[in-house]
Amino acid sequence: RLMATMVMMMESLVGLEHKYIYEIIGHSGESDWLPFVKMGEAPKDRVERYAVIEAMTDHAATARSGDNTLSAGVKAVQEIVKHEADDFFVFLVSDANLRGYGISPQDLAMALTGEERVN
Repeated sequence: RLMATMVMMMESLVGLEHKYIYEIIGHSGESDWLPFVKMGEAPKDRVERYAVIEAMTDHAATARSGDNTLSAGVKAVQEIVKHEADDFFVFLVSDANLRGYGISPQDLAMALTGEERVN
């Protein structure tokens, strides 16, 4: 489902590169920052988009268990405002059992609302 979501995100922004810039950063039990698409370097065609999904799949197949959802969210919010933009959005997608890692909805909300310029 995560891969399908990323495909939909990338496909929906095709042709809108003049209006939106984005990056796709993954997180896993090993890291809270795995760049799959760098800011302003959107995949140009289906082959490049497939390569992004393949890299995500490869990492997921070998990553150790654990979760870095909260630290990934905090870092994403901190990093995005370093770029020049009219609006900032962070979409945090995770398949982790957050409750199993002791992460509450309030913890997640705090991680994503630490910077007032980020929607």
